[in-house]
Amino acid sequence: MPGVQHVSRFKGADGEIAIGGGTKPMRAPGPIYTAMYEIDDPSVLATAEWAEACEDGRWATEVRPHTSNRHHAAYKKPET
Repeated sequence: MPGVQHVSRFKGADGEIAIGGGTKPMRAPGPIYTAMYEIDDPSVLATAEWAEACEDGRWATEVRPHTSNRHHAAYKKPET
């Protein structure tokens, strides 16, 4: 799709982190499942192509009605 360079899907996991001279437990984050899209520009998210892709497949009719705790956010890599 134009403007989308890469997509990765992740599932949160419990674990531990070494910090402050000891270790602390880390709970799986919520929402548990996350998809990260590497896009050329945030304007990609407002295109007709993006809107059409969001409704493609079984997600819109079979999965989306059963999801909760959904979040959308955009992050920009700082220029160095």
